[in-house]
Amino acid sequence: AILAHAFDRNEAIPAGAVSGHRTGDTVLGLRHVLLLAALGGFISLSYEIFLFRTISYASGSSATAFAITLACFLVGIAGGARSAGNVCETLRPVDAMRKAADELVFANLVGLMFLPWMAHFAWLGRGVFAVALLFVYLIARRWGSLLPYLAQFGIPADDRAGMRTSLLYFSNILGSAAGAIVTGFVLTNYLTLVQIALGLAIAGAVCALSLIAMLDIARPERLRRMA
Repeated sequence: AILAHAFDRNEAIPAGAVSGHRTGDTVLGLRHVLLLAALGGFISLSYEIFLFRTISYASGSSATAFAITLACFLVGIAGGARSAGNVCETLRPVDAMRKAADELVFANLVGLMFLPWMAHFAWLGRGVFAVALLFVYLIARRWGSLLPYLAQFGIPADDRAGMRTSLLYFSNILGSAAGAIVTGFVLTNYLTLVQIALGLAIAGAVCALSLIAMLDIARPERLRRMA
């Protein structure tokens, strides 16, 4: 997409030609959006590996459990993306940003509670698998909403929308690949599941705080949300 844009600049769509949005009507700068997309991709893929590893232990490395976990994670990602799209269509940009920040805070809380709840419901035996799948879906749904929100907040509807969208996805893919490599091949070899969960919660908090800091709201509300 980047190469196509470079060789096709003369045939760009006139600024403001895309209906439904005003040219340059964005909430966040592109640099901030790309950084958040990369960090969000890193955390999302890291959670996927972390959840797979935990459920693999709980299920005795069952292939069926792996397939069902993957299905729940993908359904959650798709559901979160669809929900974010609906929010962006119905709410004002500042309210949509509030919603996006709330989604990240909720994702961090659910991720932090995953291991304690798995331990608390261990008496269910194989029934704890249902609890795990619910958490997998909730975590994936919240992190799956981030990329559509970022696209809405940081990509204006002008002649460079396609280029910026490709950069957004590229950043997200780089972060996702880094998360798969670092978490899958490094962290899981040197850290316990509890330590990985805490690390992901801290990274998620950084992502949420970064988005909250960019909210165009009164200082008291921003401080309250950050707290």
